Amino acid sequence: MRGTHIALLLAILPVFLTPKLFAQVGELAPPAVQWQQHRGGTADDYFNYACQLADKRVVVAGFTASGNGDLQENLGSFDAWLTKLDSNGSMVWSRNYGTANDDRFTCVLPWGPDRLLAVGKSYQAGLSGSFG
Repeated sequence: MRGTHIALLLAILPVFLTPKLFAQVGELAPPAVQWQQHRGGTADDYFNYACQLADKRVVVAGFTASGNGDLQENLGSFDAWLTKLDSNGSMVWSRNYGTANDDRFTCVLPWGPDRLLAVGKSYQAGLSGSFG
């Protein structure tokens, strides 16, 4: 069954990949890199969402298995992780949240002045309420 879906995709793909489409895409210039930073610790660390705040600072959300580097401790398995960066990419603060199991932030948004709304998931059985 899986091979059928791949074959169907390969059969349809040439219809969409015309030279006209490539010409249009080729004309777009990639954005310039403003800054580049490494964050986290020595274990597996992932950011999967970022938002820019009104003051041009950036908050990134993800999850981490590290308990060193930019993180004070690991609370168990993967922890949900938020980091705020200034307009130059320097860290303002970094905080992880978690249980003994996997916890991950999947989105973060500004929520009024000086507040953030972070959304995620936890694999801790019986967990309810809000934390942090």
